[in-house]
Amino acid sequence: MIKHLMVRLLNMVVFTLLLFCCNVSVSAAAPTSGVENEIPEPEQKVTEFEVPLSANINKLLGEKFNKIGYMKFDKVKVRQEPKKKSKILTIFKINKKIKYHSYNKKWIKIKYKKGFAYIYKKDISKKKIKIKIYSVPKYSGYKSWMPYTAITSPSSPQYRLQHQYAYTGKYGIRMVNDRYCVAIGSYFKASIGQYFDLILANGTIIKCIKSDEKANRDTDSANIFSTNGCCSEFLIDRDSLAHSIRLSGDASSACKAWKSRVIKVRVYKKNILK
Repeated sequence: MIKHLMVRLLNMVVFTLLLFCCNVSVSAAAPTSGVENEIPEPEQKVTEFEVPLSANINKLLGEKFNKIGYMKFDKVKVRQEPKKKSKILTIFKINKKIKYHSYNKKWIKIKYKKGFAYIYKKDISKKKIKIKIYSVPKYSGYKSWMPYTAITSPSSPQYRLQHQYAYTGKYGIRMVNDRYCVAIGSYFKASIGQYFDLILANGTIIKCIKSDEKANRDTDSANIFSTNGCCSEFLIDRDSLAHSIRLSGDASSACKAWKSRVIKVRVYKKNILK
């Protein structure tokens, strides 16, 4: 019996030793931090986001280029950014039709080539500007002048224009707003106070307002040119007249850009007196 008890005791000791050795082995194999021993989470699939094309961006941002506009002026600057000093990409002529999107209170946004461009809102009209263009036969390019004080009848629209609206501006020439006071013949079918442009052969555009009319008896059979070969006569202030104009008798002497003949006269429907 004693022998049987000793065998059982020996078995218990062996079992205990085996159990101790197994625990030591497992502990030795475990990492110190325990992080790497965690069960790895299944790999998450990353969804690729494709940058949409400009057309889709417009849709996302609500930019619909569906407003129709026309250029108010002859040389509207199209800029790279909605900033006054931004790079000028191109120039649009009067009445050019565009589709645009309102960018903010000052600018509108248009599609330009593969990107976008910006134009001042004040340069856009909802309707075409009503104009009529007259061609001028070839001539020397001479532009005469007359003193505005030669207009003496208080009841005339010429007098009213000079004394209620006009002022002495650049080169001593009378002006209304940003337009030069000029007399032209009846051929151009404009009334006193009506806006018009002198378009020169070199591309210069002189913004004018009809301030007097050349008498038919003093012009050619077509009522375009005076006897001195002039189709435009500038109203001036003698006291402030530029020396170059006074010396030459030609308003073209005012600046280099004006030394070119008039090839077209563009008359607007707008009249400051009406």
